Amino acid sequence: MQNKFLLNWIIISVLIFCSCAQIVSPTGGNKDDQNPFVIQTEPGNQTTTFHSDKIKIFFNEYIELKHPEKVIVSPPLKEKINIDFKGKELFIDLKNQVIDTSYTYTINLSGSVADVHEGLTLKSYTYSFTKNNYINKDSLYGKIEDAFSKKACKDFVIGLYEQSGFNDSLPFKKNPTYYGLVNDSGEFVIYNLPKNKFHVFCFNDLNKNLKYENNEALGYIRNPIQIGEENSILVRTNKPNLYGDNKVLDKQKIGTNTYLVSIYRPKNLNIIPIHNDKVKFIHFLKEGLNDIDTLILNNELQIKDSIIQISIENKDTIELVNHKPIRNKKPVIVNYSSSIKPEDSVVFMLNYPCKNINYNRIKLQQDSIILAFQIRQINPIKYCVLFNKVEGKQYKLSIQDSTFLSYEDEYNMSKQVDIKTLSSNQTGEIKLNIINSKQVPCLIYLVSNNEKEETIEFIKNNTSKQVTLKYFNPGEYKVKIIVDSNRNGHWDKGEWFIKTEPEAVYYLKEIIGVRVLWEIEQTISIDHITQK
Repeated sequence: MQNKFLLNWIIISVLIFCSCAQIVSPTGGNKDDQNPFVIQTEPGNQTTTFHSDKIKIFFNEYIELKHPEKVIVSPPLKEKINIDFKGKELFIDLKNQVIDTSYTYTINLSGSVADVHEGLTLKSYTYSFTKNNYINKDSLYGKIEDAFSKKACKDFVIGLYEQSGFNDSLPFKKNPTYYGLVNDSGEFVIYNLPKNKFHVFCFNDLNKNLKYENNEALGYIRNPIQIGEENSILVRTNKPNLYGDNKVLDKQKIGTNTYLVSIYRPKNLNIIPIHNDKVKFIHFLKEGLNDIDTLILNNELQIKDSIIQISIENKDTIELVNHKPIRNKKPVIVNYSSSIKPEDSVVFMLNYPCKNINYNRIKLQQDSIILAFQIRQINPIKYCVLFNKVEGKQYKLSIQDSTFLSYEDEYNMSKQVDIKTLSSNQTGEIKLNIINSKQVPCLIYLVSNNEKEETIEFIKNNTSKQVTLKYFNPGEYKVKIIVDSNRNGHWDKGEWFIKTEPEAVYYLKEIIGVRVLWEIEQTISIDHITQK
């Protein structure tokens, strides 16, 4: 009996043990979270009187050349260097390379090498050498940002051109003497520089040839810098001017007597008919993107089957041919203000100018009540509607068909515009205390706190004053300040060939939060901001 009991106990114990035991895959040890690093080089780093044709770099773990495009050699060599790797070693072949004895060369491997297991990259490493008997050890640090948005620029090349022999066209023809790449934070460093003067020029190297091309954004510092005295700089970038002012880019006929002419940066336009006294133009400039505006030309005299030539500021002559138009255009309302402050006017825009307007076919009403109003023409396509408004009310502007007659004898189709005035019970108020004792000419924008930065309010300022802004919708707003150095009322992005840098742009550190029925006070010290 005892033996049977003992046997049963053993069987039960074995079953319990087996049910608890589970087969588990081996863990393989702790995860490798350490970036690879260099433990030795041959020849040694910062070697002088360098005469080797190969560099060996030994790492602490197995590696691969994951991002060869991030390998930087500065000054650039005439031939592309060959790089190979095996196991824990990296090989740089310098055979047949022309090494200038006057330079200290730097090979920057940061971010190019990764370990084969986790893909972690080499954080920061440079190898330098020279055929001379000393190493240049000065460096230039800095940051590159967009001149208008203040956002960090990445994927840029920062280049240094020696002051001796420099001219304005050199960056368009020749690679920089020294250069470096910009990281995702817009920061850069160029190592092993001599104590010389250099011109700073950066660009978005889209085709990866280390030379500026016309379609690439650029940045520069107006005057040359002295290495050793200025070791940290800020470079502001912008899209360059592609053409000279008043450059005609395109033209097309859209009606019997209507033409569109695309012009780059139009200034002081003077439309002059050539060899045709019968031609009489009314024209209007429609603002576009990228400094390209559209000139709308309407020939008031019905001249058919003829060639019309006009001169724009005696720079470009355009030949306008009276052939069959590309398309006929009916007058259309393309833009209007639907939500406004009670003190603002209702503004609407047409796609093209009109030669006649029947104001009797425009009606304004609140509910079923017909209201009195006036319409004032701001320019050939822009109009404002003036009437007594009350906050928090809905209005309806009805524009019947055949109200507007174009120069092509085309009438508009009917359009109904719903208008709402903002209410103080649903909005907030901002009181700005602007301190500008030095009377700096500036443009102050209150913009939405998002990527688009829609302009909500604009203030032109050159003195200290208090400003009250009513009817702000609840939300967050940024204050953007432009120093209007030339007092022309808009931001200028600078000109490389005349060495003017972009006008300075600043953001107020504080974000203004608006709530319903709240009154927010905010101080804007132009004195303090422009000292940064």
